[in-house]
Amino acid sequence: MAVVAAGIHHDTQPTSGGPLSPMSGKGLAFLLFPGNEQYREMVRQRYPGGTEGEVRNPVGRHVFYTYVVEPGINSE
Repeated sequence: MAVVAAGIHHDTQPTSGGPLSPMSGKGLAFLLFPGNEQYREMVRQRYPGGTEGEVRNPVGRHVFYTYVVEPGINSE
């Protein structure tokens, strides 16, 4: 799984540690590639209120799932 944000954080073992600390004015974007679908529910639970999506290639094949948390949602 990849996590993309300003000051990029990448965690290939999302079950280690707790949720990411929110950065003021910044959201989070999670990219879940094939083989990491089992983490979708965990991400939804840790970061409620996000928007799910799916990216497909030009011929319509699944490439990866997305989960975007807008700035201000889930800020502590």
